[in-house]
Amino acid sequence: MQQSAGDEYDDPIDDLRYEPEITTRDVADLLGVTQSTVRRWVARGYIRPVGNLGPSNLFNTSEVLAAYDDIEARRKATGQAHRQYGYRVEMRPIDRIRPKHYDAVVNVGEAARLIGVRPGTIRSWVHRGHLAPLASSKPRAIRLRLGDVITAARARWLPRRSARPGRRRPRPAE
Repeated sequence: MQQSAGDEYDDPIDDLRYEPEITTRDVADLLGVTQSTVRRWVARGYIRPVGNLGPSNLFNTSEVLAAYDDIEARRKATGQAHRQYGYRVEMRPIDRIRPKHYDAVVNVGEAARLIGVRPGTIRSWVHRGHLAPLASSKPRAIRLRLGDVITAARARWLPRRSARPGRRRPRPAE
């Protein structure tokens, strides 16, 4: 690779593309991922270190860039859209339910459809004590109060992670 002509104010991270060997930290900075992601790629065999520099691995820059292109192609090939971070534009079905309907009785399938989870999730919440079935329920026909389902769902949802790599928000205490 040949470095393009520039001035003394060039970006040092962009200059990493022209170094023959770079460390784990340099790979993370160059690709915009965390160091743990780079170590995970090594463990999975996506990239191979060519040597060590103290406790850090050394990587061939051209191999890292080629591997990153393969990883990105594999990520895009899943057919699923990337997660959108930020505020929700559309309302969920659970947000459209007015409090006057919270005393309605629903079964496990209806509750799962309303909050956008699988019926097994609702059953596990019942089993773990996060949801209490109505007294008139039978073991194979669990009936739930809609207000309890909504309360349990809102308590179980964790905040979305920050879109910036490497920054993590602490989990709320339960």
